[in-house]
Amino acid sequence: MSANARVTRDFTTWKEHELLRERVSSYFGGSDYADRKGILRAVSELTSRGDIAEGDRSYEYCIEYVTRGWFVNSTLNASKDLGETVKHPNSTNYRLCLFSCGLTENLMEWDFQSQEQMIIKYEEEFSERSMFQYLKSRVYSNGYSSEHKRKALTAGYKAAKQIPENPNVYAQFAYAVSQGYPHIDGEYIEIGGDTIGIDDLWEEAMQYVQLALKIDDGNIGYRLALSNLHEVVQNYDQAKKSLKQIREMSGGSHVDEGYNVPPHGNIDIRSKLWEISQKDIQSEIESDVDNINTSVSDLEQRVEETKQSIDNASERYRDQALQFIGFFAAVVAVILSSIEIATSFSSFAEAGGLLLILTGGIILAFSGLSFSLRYSRSGGYNRRLLLLPAVGILLIIVGFGVPLMDLYR
Repeated sequence: MSANARVTRDFTTWKEHELLRERVSSYFGGSDYADRKGILRAVSELTSRGDIAEGDRSYEYCIEYVTRGWFVNSTLNASKDLGETVKHPNSTNYRLCLFSCGLTENLMEWDFQSQEQMIIKYEEEFSERSMFQYLKSRVYSNGYSSEHKRKALTAGYKAAKQIPENPNVYAQFAYAVSQGYPHIDGEYIEIGGDTIGIDDLWEEAMQYVQLALKIDDGNIGYRLALSNLHEVVQNYDQAKKSLKQIREMSGGSHVDEGYNVPPHGNIDIRSKLWEISQKDIQSEIESDVDNINTSVSDLEQRVEETKQSIDNASERYRDQALQFIGFFAAVVAVILSSIEIATSFSSFAEAGGLLLILTGGIILAFSGLSFSLRYSRSGGYNRRLLLLPAVGILLIIVGFGVPLMDLYR
């Protein structure tokens, strides 16, 4: 693995370690410290004085340093000492250091049940502390239920907002979002009284992991968190790009053989790339199926619209056929009536008047039929149809007037 590719949480350089050692040593009046409790007492005092910010890079490094026991005289049992230390405002920071060490020891064992029990036991005492929220997020990231993933996300969000300039905290928040994103019900989530849209939450996690990479761009864990964020929203090309960068950074094939990347656990980059490629293919297939279904739906709609148009046209043609049949029947009736009337009346005026009245009546009847058919089909009248009853009425009036005019002659 290349010198600038790191996978552990020990991001502090040797120079920073020496500076921190000097600061802790100065707390004891310049003498060197030899036991873990001494370091934790120094860290708690430095935190109380504001020389170290709770949860920042130096603080976490001290917790990791003490927990891993990279020196002789290992005399600390954090969980036992925490239970024996009396609760007091002056001992709060020291108790938090003991809690952080005890839980960090548990995190190394991957025993989720005991980790969760410790979180529940001390949540009332430390729930407002940023370091507690950070460790709580790490614990519930190891959980298996949707509720665990949401708790990891919520705690990670709070820690990222409270702890300054710790890329581990930023990457943990991003990792928690990538795990919890699929388990959020609805479009929003409540965190500490704030309502946050899930898309906004994803964007914020992306900003934090990019900030972590800006601080330490050679950290494999941060780049893996970036890949996970892209994967959860199906940005598979970007997810694969980050994984390929990890392989390039490692300078070897060991990352393809189950490499431990905190907090992600054992990761096989080659298998991960294959898995994302399969998801990408499946996503493309699902997209094609959706497009086909959309096209079929559009086609069905067009068929229905065409069918409706044909039905409407059929109705119109039937109406017109009925009108024509009625019209020609009326014409035949008028012709036959005209022949009968012409042979019955001696006066041409009386015969013509009666024919006009009959014709006008037939036109009125024909108009009524047209009105009823048109209104039932289209929901309204055609203004041109108003001309037919007018003609019918006019013929009737003229029909009554012709015999009268003949009398006055």
